Amino acid sequence: MEQSPYELRSIVEFLNNQMQRSEVLIVEAKQYQYEDKRVLVPSLFGYTEDARRIKERRVTVTSGTRRQWDKSTFLEEIRNKLSQHEIDAIEKLMAYIESRGFDYRLGTGKVRGSVSPVMKSISQKSLFSIYTDGKLNLNFAWLDDTDKAIRVRDIYFKLSKERLSFGTPIEDITKYPSLPIDQWGPQVRKVIDVFEELLAVVG
Repeated sequence: MEQSPYELRSIVEFLNNQMQRSEVLIVEAKQYQYEDKRVLVPSLFGYTEDARRIKERRVTVTSGTRRQWDKSTFLEEIRNKLSQHEIDAIEKLMAYIESRGFDYRLGTGKVRGSVSPVMKSISQKSLFSIYTDGKLNLNFAWLDDTDKAIRVRDIYFKLSKERLSFGTPIEDITKYPSLPIDQWGPQVRKVIDVFEELLAVVG
């Protein structure tokens, strides 16, 4: 429109201050004539500084929302994101987890899902985590809740350092080294062998 009425501007301003993820704007296009030419000068109304701050604040709060993953949504996500070889490696590791009686916890990441196996006879905390982007985290750092967990952690760290340093250095027992899928995926059998030996040692 060429000239927006005051009442319409008030409505637009009110809506922008109330709505979190939508914007209502007015475009005015004033016309000017110069000789045989017509010039249009557009202007935008409705996106005030107050509205910007309100939306920014509300989006920040909303962005913290977590997502509860389950096995089906985890598998669906990796099948949409990863190559078939990478999917096969993750599914093989998950099948091993299930066959050996691990409890596994599914994460609440808003963007990335995770599966974290727990062997309660060792620790209440997970030995490792698999993420929907294919990363494998070795969770050495927090395996300290029982004396047995500490003993297992020491063996776990030693085996991992010897056998799973495919490209990412494993050098610090107080860290959570993260192995990309292109490193550990082709070596998934070695990953399983480490956990199999670990369980055999701890009984």
